[in-house]
Amino acid sequence: MKKLTYLILIIALFTTLCYAQDKVYQWNDSKLYSGELYGRHVTVEGTIVNTHNLDKACFLNFHTSWNKYFSAVMFRSDFSEFQSSPEKYYKNKKIRVSGILKKYKGKPAIILKDQSQIKIIEPKAESPSSNYVPSSSTKVLPAVNRNDPIVYVTRTGKCYH
Repeated sequence: MKKLTYLILIIALFTTLCYAQDKVYQWNDSKLYSGELYGRHVTVEGTIVNTHNLDKACFLNFHTSWNKYFSAVMFRSDFSEFQSSPEKYYKNKKIRVSGILKKYKGKPAIILKDQSQIKIIEPKAESPSSNYVPSSSTKVLPAVNRNDPIVYVTRTGKCYH
């Protein structure tokens, strides 16, 4: 009976860990900032809006206020594992990064060690064509802050950023 209980606990723990790894968090999800996910393997998604390569570290930032919000960080010792000039290659692209969530310089970050931890979802954020005019049935969603894009949603559900 004792062995069966341990087996059930191990299966439950394994299932929980596998499920947690499958969840994709948006870069602005409050759980990333609360500390409850620090030390866990997570996947984070968002568009890289700001980058900086200091030669000893390269920062891929999901918000223009890079010192407050989630970043993906590559250190010089691992640069050879990535595209050359990652600060240019990933800028303005929607990506997913996976790894252990850590508190780095007071904010959540994932330290990237190799290319397998980063995946491009969309090459470049799409914008409506220059002749796009919202119709009367288009809903305009308000921006949360001045850095958020305006999103147009048509009757058919098509989104324009």
